Amino acid sequence: PSQTPLSYILSGRADAESPWVYMFDGEFPGVRAGLPKNGDGLVINSTYESGDASLTYSEVRLPNNGDAYLDYKIEFTAVKGGSSTTYLRFAELELPGHLEASVSPTLSPSTTPTSQPTDAPSTPPTSSPSASPSSEPSNSPSKTPTKSPSTAPTSSPSSSPSVDLPDEGDLLNTVAPPGSSIENFGCVNDVRSWRAIDRTTSVYSCTRDINVTQSIIIAPNNGGRKSIVT
Repeated sequence: PSQTPLSYILSGRADAESPWVYMFDGEFPGVRAGLPKNGDGLVINSTYESGDASLTYSEVRLPNNGDAYLDYKIEFTAVKGGSSTTYLRFAELELPGHLEASVSPTLSPSTTPTSQPTDAPSTPPTSSPSASPSSEPSNSPSKTPTKSPSTAPTSSPSSSPSVDLPDEGDLLNTVAPPGSSIENFGCVNDVRSWRAIDRTTSVYSCTRDINVTQSIIIAPNNGGRKSIVT
């Protein structure tokens, strides 16, 4: 459709007081040639590695990005139908990437012991060392590691990433979950901004002010954790 965004600029910032940092720009693949339209209100089932194979989508990857940001801005610098097109419309915007691990609070040491000390050990000491060790030494490592990897990770990393992502954290199909804060700019109507990240194909629709560039600022609802969009 002529109202589909054709090109974009993606920026990020460390917090609400920091300046925006340019990340990437370009065209959405396939839009210029034309993409089939999805049905309205369908649930989107995507992963970190791929969009929903049952739906039509345009995908951009940022394999060389290793910078973590708190907020993101997407500027839609062109619409397929040209600068005079009245509307800007799309179904969903996903930002696949790595969400940093949450930090657990450190517990303060107790100033009071949990129990009174005893004058005698609970078990009489052994008068002589054991003649035989309790077990034979092993030349092989323990069969059970201290921590086992998850058998069902949230998602898998790219098969050939260009940037090493942190070991701790989660790989997500989008770092901007439903409920995240969204502001839109360059629209002259109430566009129901939440539809841009509601995990369905319900349409985000903006009546454009053709004299300015339309944009969306997303503040992901991730408890203050930063993310790396890949």
